[in-house]
Amino acid sequence: MKSSLTRFHNCHGSNIILCEDNTTALRKQSFANGICFSEKPLKPGELFLIEIAMKEVGWSGHLRLGLTQINPLDAFSEGTTTLPQYALPDLANLNLGHSWIFPISKSAPMQSQNSIVGNSKSQFIRTSYGNINRALLQPVASDKNSSEMLATDCGSRIGVLFVPTKDSRDLAEMHFIVNGDDSLVAIDIPYKQSNLYCVVDVYGTTKQVKIIQVYGVSTLQSLSKDVILNFVEKDLINQLPLPESLKDFLHSYS
Repeated sequence: MKSSLTRFHNCHGSNIILCEDNTTALRKQSFANGICFSEKPLKPGELFLIEIAMKEVGWSGHLRLGLTQINPLDAFSEGTTTLPQYALPDLANLNLGHSWIFPISKSAPMQSQNSIVGNSKSQFIRTSYGNINRALLQPVASDKNSSEMLATDCGSRIGVLFVPTKDSRDLAEMHFIVNGDDSLVAIDIPYKQSNLYCVVDVYGTTKQVKIIQVYGVSTLQSLSKDVILNFVEKDLINQLPLPESLKDFLHSYS
């Protein structure tokens, strides 16, 4: 049976290592050459959600995120064009298709008037692509609650999606979802003109990101990790009757 996992594209920056079935991206050195793409173009209303899994001190700047009309397979896999070091401004300025890419700052975005996430009391968020469990949008492996977390903290969950505007069938608006808060970040995107891929630049202090599986079934490892960390404080992980390798894995996300 074909897997329904959301993955990163095999075309990526030279400092990126993909692991866990291409659902985790680690920048192995430096602060640049960390551009990643979604494996497939996004559909209207489809959320691409990532979690900051590791940070590295000593650099400035943070994660960059957005959408691009550039097909990574066509643009970079044949060697005719070199994948740039940075999403901003290099990739955004390439004359290969329009891009809408923004840096993630420490402050979470302001709540949009036209919110995608809607009523905070509802368990599920309805999008044109499918329902999303609200709990998936909020961090689980942190001492802080979602309101205290900075958008650039480890454990922070940041998603991007685009939705058609109400007054035009040919244009869309792009939203960021940061730890459950919604922000409208771009408008008038001609989404019918070309496919839109998610762009993730693992830049600066952001060292590693992982995709949170919003649709379909998550991996057993990911599900187990989320369940354990949701009920056990990180200081108590070593007291659990688990193999040392699993404890080390849990500590890497706590």
